[in-house]
Amino acid sequence: MNSFYMLQPGRWTGLTEFPPKPGWPGSSPALVTGVQPLKTGLGQLQIDIVQPLFPGGGRRRRIIAKVVQKTPMHITCLFKEGNESRTAIMAEPNFAWLDSCCPELQTRRPLAGPAFIIDGECIGAPSWEEYLAQVFGDDHDEVLCGANKKSFQVKLGRMPTQRTQLMIDQELEPFDSALVSRGFKPHQMEDKWFILHDKGRLLFRRSWTGILIYDVEAYWRGDRLYLGQAWVNRKPSQYGETDDAYDALLLQYIIDVVLRGVPAEFPVQWSEALAPLQAWSAAGAASLS
Repeated sequence: MNSFYMLQPGRWTGLTEFPPKPGWPGSSPALVTGVQPLKTGLGQLQIDIVQPLFPGGGRRRRIIAKVVQKTPMHITCLFKEGNESRTAIMAEPNFAWLDSCCPELQTRRPLAGPAFIIDGECIGAPSWEEYLAQVFGDDHDEVLCGANKKSFQVKLGRMPTQRTQLMIDQELEPFDSALVSRGFKPHQMEDKWFILHDKGRLLFRRSWTGILIYDVEAYWRGDRLYLGQAWVNRKPSQYGETDDAYDALLLQYIIDVVLRGVPAEFPVQWSEALAPLQAWSAAGAASLS
């Protein structure tokens, strides 16, 4: 008896599309939310997915697909998007698939969690399902948009009237835009920020207190996120920095290492010897990447 790969609601699939969207990786994980055979006589499936990485931000998608190939490892479908004919290959997004099809994702969002090597075997590392839940969340709203107001689970205060304004004026590349727009939800004590993209603003809150430090204009220009004016907290009891020029550098560093997931040089304020301690205080575990 043949055993074929099956799409199951509530489980992840690895989606590869042809032709790829311009300037965008052809593959990304997608959470299956529904699968229904259609009574058309054409062998069609209605496949509902939440795709967290998509040009212009996460998307809910409904694909009316004709399955043309089934194997134990994947299925191949034909579908139309508007007037365009497309091909989709869906497979189990295990670590082998992620290594092959989404290497940039694992570079930007490396595996986190305790792991020990015992007799040459890795013990305690998250499974690929746990990794995807770690990166994208474990409920549909988080998978779709990333961090949200419910993620912090306490009432969040506003920016105080004691504030100053900076200008970032930066338009991000599409893949960076998709990552940055998802914000950041702390998973461990070493994560220093809770970052939320909400109503055209990118809000940077300290993870332990919820105090709002940076409030950045962040809106979509097609598939690119534009970062414009930023408010910075200047209430002494909430935030001790007073140097606008330094805050501009520090904010850029946090955007790079926490949200974009790329290495960046920490802006040294006092001395090179204290830079690692400052970086840890500013960005936590992300400063080690």
